[in-house]
Amino acid sequence: KKERKTKSEEINSTDYLIKNVSKWKTMRYLDKIEENENKKRYEDSMIKTKKWLGDFKTKKLLKRIYDDQNGV
Repeated sequence: KKERKTKSEEINSTDYLIKNVSKWKTMRYLDKIEENENKKRYEDSMIKTKKWLGDFKTKKLLKRIYDDQNGV
């Protein structure tokens, strides 16, 4: 007749520990993927902002040159 395992014996069993470790690793892996996506989104946003600022400064400079040439 098989004896029923107590809760502490069940928690200390190898299968239980492996299951929890693999679950933790999966969660860490998914967190890392999300973190990488957020980092990529942030970097893309910074690139777009720098480009926009560059375009804005260029347009402002061109407008100033145009205004100076036309005596505005």
